[in-house]
Amino acid sequence: MVISPLIQKQFTGLLKISARLDEDLKLAVGTRNDEPVLQDIFEKLVSHIKEKQLQGIYNNWISVEYQKGFDYRLFWEIMIGVFAVVAMSLLYSYKLQQHNKKLREISVTDPLTRLYNLFKINKILALQYASLLRYGNDCGIIFLDIDYFKKVNDMHGHTVGDDILVEFSNVLKNNVREMDAVGRWGGEEFLIVCPNIGIISTEKMTQKLLQKICTHSFSHGLTLSASFGVGSLRQELSVVENIEHVDKALYQAKSLGRGRIEIADHFSLADAGERIRRPKCANFSY
Repeated sequence: MVISPLIQKQFTGLLKISARLDEDLKLAVGTRNDEPVLQDIFEKLVSHIKEKQLQGIYNNWISVEYQKGFDYRLFWEIMIGVFAVVAMSLLYSYKLQQHNKKLREISVTDPLTRLYNLFKINKILALQYASLLRYGNDCGIIFLDIDYFKKVNDMHGHTVGDDILVEFSNVLKNNVREMDAVGRWGGEEFLIVCPNIGIISTEKMTQKLLQKICTHSFSHGLTLSASFGVGSLRQELSVVENIEHVDKALYQAKSLGRGRIEIADHFSLADAGERIRRPKCANFSY
């Protein structure tokens, strides 16, 4: 016997032993008591068996079976570890997505008014111009400026001025179509891109905006007016040239007294059809 005593004495792992063997177990042969000659023969036979032959006999008749039990504690420790790693990975991925989303929003949003910034509104305008060239889709442009806004800052301070800009931006957002893009061009100037409508519908929308602004009671007891330049993208002009023409219309509205709408000069009366009278708003106070 070699393996059985060795396992019993030295093995420290998980071992199930159904019976323990005597370390000094010797091979023995049983005979009848009334047959002494036969017993003598077997004793001589056993004494002449070599050690290797004895080990073979032991291995044939005495089996040692190793049975490893299932460690549920180790299993659950591993599962908890895996779950913790997966949960932390998902949490990290979610936070990373939220962070990237916030960064994307910051990159295209004006920090004060939460409207699109100059970069984003220019990008939208370029996309609409490409759609016009490829598919012939109309796109209206509204360029506007708050009248005498400098007086608000001078008389009430920049904090009040910022509040008015935010409130004015909300008036714009709440009175355009969902598909329209409203952006802060800079300072108190704003640009609205109106996909899939021509000059007539764009002017009607502008009239609505003008009336909403003129009749809105702003905070700090202020009422405001705005000047508008209105146009529609033209294929024969570049994006920059289209903006320049609408900007000239805005400048004309200011020159004619503010609080009014003017159409870009590259539109004739025939282009606009039977245009509705452009209202004028002069009801503002600081």
